Amino acid sequence: MFDPHRVANDYDFREVFAKQVCALGRPGDLAWGISTSGNSANVVRRARAARGRGLKTLALSGGDGGPVAAAAALALTVPSRNTPRVQEVHITIGHVLCDLVDYLALPGEIRSPLRPCRAGAPPAHEQPGAAVPHFLLRNYWSVS
Repeated sequence: MFDPHRVANDYDFREVFAKQVCALGRPGDLAWGISTSGNSANVVRRARAARGRGLKTLALSGGDGGPVAAAAALALTVPSRNTPRVQEVHITIGHVLCDLVDYLALPGEIRSPLRPCRAGAPPAHEQPGAAVPHFLLRNYWSVS
């Protein structure tokens, strides 16, 4: 079992997430780091460790992105230094990304939390008021 408290105590808090990636990450996995300021050293080290091990890296950051955004292959930066606003946008992005994973991994199974899957229902992105943003799928995830 991975225990981040032991890593922080025995090594350095900046190594907590990097050690986790080294222990559990495999090439092709996604290492997803979040930093409101974009300056969290432990998130930067995780992204660097992940890239070095062949993982895909995604950073959610605020402000100008900082070192966290620079360390990841893909960075989604909220251009604000207002902590609550950055965190609210990060939460929304997290929900959208989780919905996209469900949509892509389970086609025909997942519709929307508000519209349960039912026989003969159109795909979620074709339903009125769709929760799955089809433009994201088409433009960023290369799904036709």
